[in-house]
Amino acid sequence: MADEADVASENEQKMLEAIIAKGRQSAGAQIAARADGGCFNDCGDPARPGAAFCSKECAEDVEKRMKLAGLVGSFSRATEQAS
Repeated sequence: MADEADVASENEQKMLEAIIAKGRQSAGAQIAARADGGCFNDCGDPARPGAAFCSKECAEDVEKRMKLAGLVGSFSRATEQAS
């Protein structure tokens, strides 16, 4: 039987996962395709309907650059859900 520390640790992990998932969802919603309908990554291709990027690779590219800049977000998952 799990002791109180184990139960507390499980609850903490579940809460952190929920917070991260919500943050990723809102981050994906904040990025929109450019006004001209182009990919947010400026690759020259049109964005997918309802998405900011033309592909998962472009979303991952922007995500990597944002992480290097100290920003947090997950756009590749938002792009996967939109396709």
